Amino acid sequence: MNNLKDIRKKAGLTLEALSLKCESSKGGLHDLESGVSQPTIARAYRIANALGVDVYRIWPDKSSRNRKKRVAIKKKGV
Repeated sequence: MNNLKDIRKKAGLTLEALSLKCESSKGGLHDLESGVSQPTIARAYRIANALGVDVYRIWPDKSSRNRKKRVAIKKKGV
């Protein structure tokens, strides 16, 4: 969820500050930013509201996630 990290940084927020604003754990937000997990709809709205952006700006892009998987598979030689 790189969009989330970019938006958070542009807002001048640390993971800790955003976690306090949207009542989510820092680790959970980090997992979202790195693409390890996906947010629930409710969590996505809390994060978007805390950042002052539309929820669609932070929603994970499936095409980029699939692209990351393909790259990882190619690197492993599969």
